[in-house]
Amino acid sequence: MQWFDLKNLGAKLERSQEASGAYFLKLSFENTAEASAIIGSALEGWVASEEKPGIEFKNYRDFSKISTIVAALEPFFDRDQVIMAKVDAGKLRQGEELLGFTNPIGADLVQALYPSKDTVAQDLVRMLDGDKRNKIIARVVAAQDIMGITPSVVPFDGRAVEVWHQLALQIGYFDATATMSAAILRAKLAGEVFRPFQEAVLNAAEIGRGVPHLDHRLESDQRALRLAEHLQEQYVQFGDRDHGWDEAYFYRGFTRAIEANFAVWDGKALGSPQIEPESYSAKFVADPSMPGSWKSGIFMRVSMAMEKAAEMLKIPPRDLFADRTIFHLGKRIGADDALGYQRGFRPKVAGELVSMRTIKMSPSAAGVVVHEMGHAIDLSHRHHLKVEDAEAILLDDTGIRQYINWLVDQNAHVSEKHAAYLKSPVEMIARSFEAAMADHMRRSGDSDFVSGGGIVALNGGFDHAPHSDLTERFVAGLAEVISLTRKYRFEASEEKRAGASLSM
Repeated sequence: MQWFDLKNLGAKLERSQEASGAYFLKLSFENTAEASAIIGSALEGWVASEEKPGIEFKNYRDFSKISTIVAALEPFFDRDQVIMAKVDAGKLRQGEELLGFTNPIGADLVQALYPSKDTVAQDLVRMLDGDKRNKIIARVVAAQDIMGITPSVVPFDGRAVEVWHQLALQIGYFDATATMSAAILRAKLAGEVFRPFQEAVLNAAEIGRGVPHLDHRLESDQRALRLAEHLQEQYVQFGDRDHGWDEAYFYRGFTRAIEANFAVWDGKALGSPQIEPESYSAKFVADPSMPGSWKSGIFMRVSMAMEKAAEMLKIPPRDLFADRTIFHLGKRIGADDALGYQRGFRPKVAGELVSMRTIKMSPSAAGVVVHEMGHAIDLSHRHHLKVEDAEAILLDDTGIRQYINWLVDQNAHVSEKHAAYLKSPVEMIARSFEAAMADHMRRSGDSDFVSGGGIVALNGGFDHAPHSDLTERFVAGLAEVISLTRKYRFEASEEKRAGASLSM
């Protein structure tokens, strides 16, 4: 069965089955694929054929939707080209199921999603020679390490945030931020110079001297410096020690701007879950390709964030969401540059419409869990009430709407489009929830939010959010909205029960 005609792109895509019963996709090229595409394709599960390296590739992932095949082909082709190559292009964006396209062996072949470094190295040995090959191998190794694909290797010993703080004591937060950002970007862009730089950073943090210098010829270091300068501008404009907005508060934003596997930031401090994470009223699901350590690690952090939010609001964790809520761990498929997203939908269950929400997150985006949780808590409760009433309680009575509007208007670097986004009620509420969670944990001495799931759950830096005086009002307002929702749902349930009794 063929879904895409890639002939005009110089390629052919087929679905095949091995004697063992395992299904796989086979992608063949007329000419050798570009080395850069081969490196990127390894992260999508493509393994080069031993007989035809660079010409033929196999992929053993469990493909359940057409859209996942499109995503897997993106390292080789432009997405729109693939869409146009579909035999029935009109259905492509609907994400229809590929019935029967499952891998009967399952977990045994899931590891093919992330080929080992040895496999990548062997493929490159057959294709390239000398220094160029060694540089590519080094880049693959570093990129896989920083994204957590090699479970036994965690850059910065799983304590990048702690190392950042230690560097800041020596050289200040500006230079510490530029240095740590450069280190992580080197792993992703210039892997051949990552390892010695990482060792120098760790040594400097340990002994208190010898911080390595940036190389301004490298794109990684240039980007790191620009990021630090951007954060510095925000600090100069909005720094306010009366509200606890010191340098660290602003510069910690670098963790959101640079993706790395969640364990890199604070894996050592949080450790590994010893028991199954508690999901309370929510449900945890993950793409089958996600390694077990990622699933348990992320969901432990989500569970901790839920517990901390419930503690802040003085309610049981099971009462956080008014709708059925799913936390979905997978490859990020958000709009634009979104690090994660939250969506509501109303499927029919047993003939009745049921309100549900899903929170999508990846293992490498910082600060997503609490932000999207804020959206889900807000929207799941507000849609049971009059929207304007809930907005008035959360934004107007607290003074938050006026304050955030002022912050956005003062920031000369915010575009008109982004300003409209920041001023939208849903975004104001989610960012206020983030700020409230951060303040709640800071008050207990947990400035890096380890008790609430760490950096992957909450970034905690400046991002057009209210200060601590206003977040206290916000927490009280949100607790009131949740209480009103529970009252409304109870009354609606009683009316329904009474109506059913009368009809009998």
